Amino acid sequence: RFLDWVNELGFEKTPLGRLAQNVDDSFQVRKLSLAFLFSLLLSGLIFYDFDFTYSVGLGDTVTRDIKAPMNLELVDEVATEEKKKAAEQSVPAVFDYDHSAFEELYGHVYTSFRRMREDMRGTALSKDDFVRFDQVKKLFDLKPEFEKALGHPVSDQVFEWLVENRFSPRIEGLIMQTLDRWADRKVAEGVDKLIAEGKREVVIREVTRAGRGREAVIPARDLLDRQRMEDFPVIRTPISKGHTSTDQRLFEEFAHGLISPNVTLNKQESETRKGKAREEVLPVIISLKKNQVIIPNGSVVKPIHVSILNEIENQRSGRNRNLVVLVASVMFVVMLLVFSSYLRRFTLNRVRVEGNEIIVMGAVLLIVVAITKFFIFLTNTAFSTTFGTMIPEAAFTFAAPVTAGAMLVGLLITSGEIVWIFTLFLAIVLGLMVDMKFSFMLVTVIGSLAAARGVFACKARNDLYFAGLRTGLVNALMVLL
Repeated sequence: RFLDWVNELGFEKTPLGRLAQNVDDSFQVRKLSLAFLFSLLLSGLIFYDFDFTYSVGLGDTVTRDIKAPMNLELVDEVATEEKKKAAEQSVPAVFDYDHSAFEELYGHVYTSFRRMREDMRGTALSKDDFVRFDQVKKLFDLKPEFEKALGHPVSDQVFEWLVENRFSPRIEGLIMQTLDRWADRKVAEGVDKLIAEGKREVVIREVTRAGRGREAVIPARDLLDRQRMEDFPVIRTPISKGHTSTDQRLFEEFAHGLISPNVTLNKQESETRKGKAREEVLPVIISLKKNQVIIPNGSVVKPIHVSILNEIENQRSGRNRNLVVLVASVMFVVMLLVFSSYLRRFTLNRVRVEGNEIIVMGAVLLIVVAITKFFIFLTNTAFSTTFGTMIPEAAFTFAAPVTAGAMLVGLLITSGEIVWIFTLFLAIVLGLMVDMKFSFMLVTVIGSLAAARGVFACKARNDLYFAGLRTGLVNALMVLL
């Protein structure tokens, strides 16, 4: 009645109906739609996943082996971050070294002492303490000028001591000799704060007028701290005939006050090099094979285990699976079109596939895929757990009854071209189920062809038994080889 009602509508007589009819005649839209729907059903069955969610949390103790349901590669974020931190810590701090810092200090000492001697040339210090006190007090007005020329502040005691010694050339010479001792040293301010604990080396880059100069790696112990005065010994030569310990103390105070850092931390360059070292670290990849144990029975769940399980759930999400199913469906449609074109144009007998034969092959294909899917799941979850130590897990896959499809098609369809093309298509479909393992696909093709040949012209039940026996022997031989 429904067909009669559709025919009474007369849709095919309308312009839109005629257009639809022409498109269907030219491009076989209805057949392509049926092929796509079948391919969609087939790929959905192939990639159907038995979803057993792992309900474990961090710190839990698992009561069974948890295995990977698929081949998986993921980045170990924890280990990668540890490697990146280690790479950052291995990068030595970068310091800029100004070799001319002490050279400029020589000129400042010479200029400041000469200027003060010229200012005091007309001043004779009195032997009277009160008068001498007033003279020294007036000379203190010259202290800012002296500090400006020297480039360093001095204490009142040191300045008074220099005035008492009339900025002696002897003191100036001893200061110059002391600076000679320190000229080649690398001096920084607060070294302990600039260099991380455990660092044994630093990078020194010379700063010149033309820009950056040479670069060298030196031991961190060679970098002196301006605040540690014991690292800067001074000359202990008598300054005058009446040299006292006070004179020596004030001389050391004055000399140490002239120390200027000639090495400064280049934070920007140090961070740039650390960032570069961090970027060069390759991620730690965890590769898991299907059915590989992730968490053994009785083990405690660690952060890395949680990351792996989360990644598995992400990859098994419906969105990813639907995309894979869609792509596989398109691939199956293309394969069906290619095989159909081959049968129509290149076979000697111009084989024509009838509708009932297509239905038979489609039904057999779906049944074989469903049985193989369940068989692989059963062996992975049950038999491999019991016999996995004696028999490799891959061996269970070859025991799947994949040749039954070609055997059934060979019994129902007499055309050899159709049977072997069905066998090839079946091998590719089942290969997708096992991650395109070539050995499994090869055994499927050879075994299926042997099964189809074995049931050809069968007339009795015993013929089927012998065909099954021969097929089993061929499969066993292929697996052993």
